[in-house]
Amino acid sequence: MNMLPARDEQEFQLLPDEDVAFVKGWMSWTDSHVNWLEKTKVISGQPGWGKLDAVAMISKNEGAIFVFNPTSRHGNFSVSLDASAGFTCNASSLLLIRVTGSSERAFKPYDLDLLNCTEQLTVSVPPTAAIVFEVILHDQSGLTKPILLGAPGQVEYEDQILHVRNTQGHAGAESNLVVLLPEMVSVSKLLVNENIIDVRSSVRHSSGHQSLVIHGKWSGEIFQKEIGNATNFKGGHFDASFMVPQSALDQLQALNESYPLVYDLDPEGNNDANVPWLAPGRLLIFVKYRPLMNDTMNVTGSIDGIPILMRKAYNTIVASAQRFIGYWSDVTAHIKAGQRQELRLDLPELSPGVYREQQGFIPAGNDLGTENTTVPQAERHCTSERDCVGFTFEKKDSSRTCNAIMDTEKILYKSASGGHGTGASTWCSFLKPTLLDGIFFDNVQTIVSQEFVHT
Repeated sequence: MNMLPARDEQEFQLLPDEDVAFVKGWMSWTDSHVNWLEKTKVISGQPGWGKLDAVAMISKNEGAIFVFNPTSRHGNFSVSLDASAGFTCNASSLLLIRVTGSSERAFKPYDLDLLNCTEQLTVSVPPTAAIVFEVILHDQSGLTKPILLGAPGQVEYEDQILHVRNTQGHAGAESNLVVLLPEMVSVSKLLVNENIIDVRSSVRHSSGHQSLVIHGKWSGEIFQKEIGNATNFKGGHFDASFMVPQSALDQLQALNESYPLVYDLDPEGNNDANVPWLAPGRLLIFVKYRPLMNDTMNVTGSIDGIPILMRKAYNTIVASAQRFIGYWSDVTAHIKAGQRQELRLDLPELSPGVYREQQGFIPAGNDLGTENTTVPQAERHCTSERDCVGFTFEKKDSSRTCNAIMDTEKILYKSASGGHGTGASTWCSFLKPTLLDGIFFDNVQTIVSQEFVHT
């Protein structure tokens, strides 16, 4: 709740009504679902780089699953609907999976699937997004009306005509719309958002109900948020092309209009322009490393040969080496919607295979375990573990430099680091060789389309 408007009176007064309703709605949801919240359990394992976070809260085979994707790429989430998540039902029980909440502004609730208990639920979660699934025991006496799965919308059936209205999906993406049908229902005409679709034979859904599966594609262009390919990049010139659809810029413009705060975007002015999460109507490019680099390096870049201002990003307003999270640029003014453009970045040289030694400790938290071992052995262990980004230890002999220690030490392995080491000179930290994770556009959420093209 500390992200609610509190910077100044203008920010408080202009907070959109729909955002106020969003916060109030989830506070009310919390009050009315205490019995679920009391059953909360982590189902995603140890947090780590590139991993999704998820908790389940299941009571008497009903409840909710909250999933957060902190990364800049789509992430696949899977969970078995069995005892590991808190379910006690047998395989003959049916569970209706509903998507009831999301951090994405264009989201609308919808029924996702109807699964047997013990089956596995697998979904794709958009970058930097949170999604809420609710699980409800389904009445097995039979359907009394059609149910749309896989997208929001309403289904109406009359005189063998099936209407799917007010549905939407991810622009440019292929999709299956599934309509579960009551027994003995015959469909001779099908319309999706008033567009006539060829009717094909119904098939049996895994739940046992007859269904129509409508395969197609949502109109519009996919906004590819990752720019180029960072695989095996070792530093120097990074060249890549990209294209930003007009719909992405339209979304940012609508965001600005919905929350018309006045920001000082002069880089030489106050801190507004230099804080990436302020003025969210800007199209940003982020350069992300794993593990995090330190902030002593500088980056330059250009779009179509025109220089862009590359800045250092921190997760605090005041720059702090311990809070460094990467490099970024506001490229809004450089974008030509719908046109292929060229990005060039001059990035720091990397040293593959070489651990970075530094004095001080890696901040508390994100622990992967401890071990009494030597630094070379700790490096080999950390390298073999995907989630490990480095390790830290307190020196037995404080007079020795970190790179001169060859004795056994009590090693603490970490899944995250705060950039630079901190603390007294009695501590040492070793960070995994830094790799370029990727270059990404930021601030644009999923672009939706209401036009479904049957294929």
